[in-house]
Amino acid sequence: MVKLSIFFKINWMMLSRGKKIRKLAEIKNPKRRSAIILLETDPQVCQAALSLPLTPNGIAAIARRHKTVYVRLLATQMLENESVLTTIARHDPNDSVRRLALDKSKDPRLVQDRCKNDPSLIVRKAAVIRLTDASMLRRVILSDKSPVVRLAALEKVFDDELITKVAFDDQDTDVRALAVSRITQQKLLQQILSKDKSTTVQIAAVRNLISQDILAMFLFSPLEEPVKIEIIKRLKDQNGLYQAAIRDENETIRIHAAKAIIDPALRAKLAKSSPDLQVRLNAIEQITDQNILADIATFDKLNHIRVAALNKIREQSIIKDIACTDPDEIVCFHAVDRIARANLLYDIIMTAKLFPVRTYALEKLNDQEWLANVIFNHKSDTLQEQALTKVISPKVLEDIVLQTKLDIKLRRNALEKLKNTPKFHFLKKLVYPTEEL
Repeated sequence: MVKLSIFFKINWMMLSRGKKIRKLAEIKNPKRRSAIILLETDPQVCQAALSLPLTPNGIAAIARRHKTVYVRLLATQMLENESVLTTIARHDPNDSVRRLALDKSKDPRLVQDRCKNDPSLIVRKAAVIRLTDASMLRRVILSDKSPVVRLAALEKVFDDELITKVAFDDQDTDVRALAVSRITQQKLLQQILSKDKSTTVQIAAVRNLISQDILAMFLFSPLEEPVKIEIIKRLKDQNGLYQAAIRDENETIRIHAAKAIIDPALRAKLAKSSPDLQVRLNAIEQITDQNILADIATFDKLNHIRVAALNKIREQSIIKDIACTDPDEIVCFHAVDRIARANLLYDIIMTAKLFPVRTYALEKLNDQEWLANVIFNHKSDTLQEQALTKVISPKVLEDIVLQTKLDIKLRRNALEKLKNTPKFHFLKKLVYPTEEL
């Protein structure tokens, strides 16, 4: 390596970045250029200089000795010499530089050495990823102090005995969980689920369980909520799910169990008899049988439940019957909101038990002929007047004026709505005595 004089070093440090880059490009001697790069502290100047011709020894010197990590990384990326890469991978103080040297090296002995001896988990993990020796992987799994490194090693092994040992004995939750996820023996999974206190590990065990008997057994054991939810996802036993939906102390578990039930009879039973309102509502959400929904909407004691069932009924005539007979205004109003046919709205107006429901249905009715039927046939003056306010058809208004059986006040109000029509004066003579004209 070329030695630089004190005078040169002082003058060099006083130059601007641009001048340094230009002078480095002008230098003909690659060894001198390498010596200057070792002196330089500006990463941008060094990066520009490293793109210029350098000797392999010069690059190696920069990679080993430069004070700036970034520059050492750039130089290491340019190296091919295994001996230099080994030195850097073992001795550089920065783990990123050591890892880069390891990644570039093709020496399997260096990989094993870094697995055992590097102080950085980043470097050890990088070495493990390249490791192929089964005994060395076993050693890493059983003795490395970092769970990150142990996880990387565990992903590469297929030794069932070793995986089982890790699943039971490793101190780290994530490592045990990964090992458990590799186990398929149902009895082992049952033991892990019984003994391991980690929710993460328990969930990993449940995800590999296919035994319905084991799943059903643990559904009623004192496990945490996330574990039971995983069990419910995999359990096909409809009676077991029904019992969980009824009996479990945790409402979230009860709801998940209710949603998992696919047996129509059990869904209906749950919707009708569960003591938990939310469970019943979720069960109703899953029901599609119109007869069951109609039964719940008609006879259930809770208006929330009746409304939930009502909202899933498609048959308009059933909805109309509920609007006419339900004792709760809220339920009836929901039913009226679901009605679109004018003849059914008319039926509600004429027969609903609750007067506010009749009024509410009349507010929705806009069909002129059916409004006329309300006026001609309903006994309530209030509803007749309300219906008249919605009539805009001249023909219907004329029929009302001509209907002598109707109250005279109602006929006169209909006449007022015909004030600007050609027949107004003729019709006026029919509803006003001569002395009032």
